[in-house]
Amino acid sequence: MYSFGVLALEIACGRRTYQDGEDNHVPLRKWVWKHYVDGNILNAADKELKSDFDVNEMKCLVSVGIWCTLQDHKERPTSEQEKEKEKILT
Repeated sequence: MYSFGVLALEIACGRRTYQDGEDNHVPLRKWVWKHYVDGNILNAADKELKSDFDVNEMKCLVSVGIWCTLQDHKERPTSEQEKEKEKILT
């Protein structure tokens, strides 16, 4: 699940987890988590999209990414939980 979450965050944010050549880079999941905690989750969205996206879909994608990359692996969703969430969303 962790890798799926990282991929979801990379897609939503338009950023790689780590940028080559950066010395003081904050990992993507921590950067997104800070936006989430601050109540500004949409600030993590890819700036190249220029806010041309469905807000609910972006919030959902970022939320799933955060959920799948939680520090405590026991709190991450199982594949069965993810399948149930997909059924609800479609």
